[in-house]
Amino acid sequence: MKRWAGILLAAALSIACCACSMQKPELSVAPSSFSRETTEVLRPFQSELQFVDLKLNEDAKQWKISLWSYRDGEWKEQGKMFEKVKQKSESLRIAIRLTTKECDLYLIDENGFSKASYSSIGTNFEQTQTVIDQRIEQKTPFAIGEEVTLWAKLGVDGQQIEAGDLTKDFRSCPCTAGAAVTVTILDEEPQEQQE
Repeated sequence: MKRWAGILLAAALSIACCACSMQKPELSVAPSSFSRETTEVLRPFQSELQFVDLKLNEDAKQWKISLWSYRDGEWKEQGKMFEKVKQKSESLRIAIRLTTKECDLYLIDENGFSKASYSSIGTNFEQTQTVIDQRIEQKTPFAIGEEVTLWAKLGVDGQQIEAGDLTKDFRSCPCTAGAAVTVTILDEEPQEQQE
């Protein structure tokens, strides 16, 4: 009897271990980590430059990075870059340079980088009293198809902004000017060419 109980226990543990090893790694985004020397070199640019790493799984077929701007009382997609995820790619590094006037988006991989530049982000921060911004500061898991805010910058005029997480829902914060960069990972092949 003890022998059969031991065999059944071993079989159950084997099945449980197989199920655990078959789970897909989670999608996540986090600030990039650099050596101490590189961090020191980048320090003077940290107010307008952000590097993030996305961890992907086999469901990820396409990425899309969008630049959003607040104008005429609503958020509008100012531009985007998107591309097929390279086969067996487990990560993606993105660099963002976001000021109150312009934005550069970089996709960095082992072959170099691709860049999209927006010389005007389409919103007027000069007419605002205060500019607040928030960006991804820690590892954040997300799901396929979920839009993740990497950086949001809002201009306000004497309005009270509730202390909240702009990276969770920048569109619901009252503002008179704004820019945000988001990323979405999709599980379908791209239909359009990169812009």
